[in-house]
Amino acid sequence: MVGNLLNAQLQTQRAQLEEVIKDLHELTILIGNEEMSQTLSELRNRLHDPFMFVIVGEVKAGKSSFVNALLATGEDHTGRSTTYDRHPFNNLYTGKR
Repeated sequence: MVGNLLNAQLQTQRAQLEEVIKDLHELTILIGNEEMSQTLSELRNRLHDPFMFVIVGEVKAGKSSFVNALLATGEDHTGRSTTYDRHPFNNLYTGKR
């Protein structure tokens, strides 16, 4: 599912960003800036980590519609329900295992 959400252009941009961060990290090591080197090292390690966000709101406020529009896949990922059930959004955002 994640592969469908991350299109080729986004994957290319992520790879370019990873290369820039790698170059910056190497530069900070060369100039001896340990604090910046540590920050960039952490950023490199977290670049491919999945992220999580939470959407909250009143009943029938359009939360599911918002998520479906945000994903922009033309599919109804969340379903619409008049109950107070939780939907398993985490399945949409898991990274490679």
